[in-house]
Amino acid sequence: MSDAEKASVYDLIDLATDLVVGQMREDGSCVSGGQQVRDRLGRAFARELMVRDGELVEELGICFADVETLYPGDPGHAPVVIQNLARLAGYLPQRRG
Repeated sequence: MSDAEKASVYDLIDLATDLVVGQMREDGSCVSGGQQVRDRLGRAFARELMVRDGELVEELGICFADVETLYPGDPGHAPVVIQNLARLAGYLPQRRG
């Protein structure tokens, strides 16, 4: 793995155990980890996210002013997921390197 590839990899720390349970890339692809890690990452990165000013807001079921929906594949979706991965999947992402 090149230095650039290593820099784009995150260790996934399970909030329940404080142990590294896998690694992922910035696009949400799982580099290593068990099936549970892969499933939780997959669900987090497949979610539609409601954001206001770049910050995740609770799913309210209705749209309020300045709230937009980011869909998987939209620019800005993956960074918001990574920033909120602890809340969405129970993992704290920690950049390697």
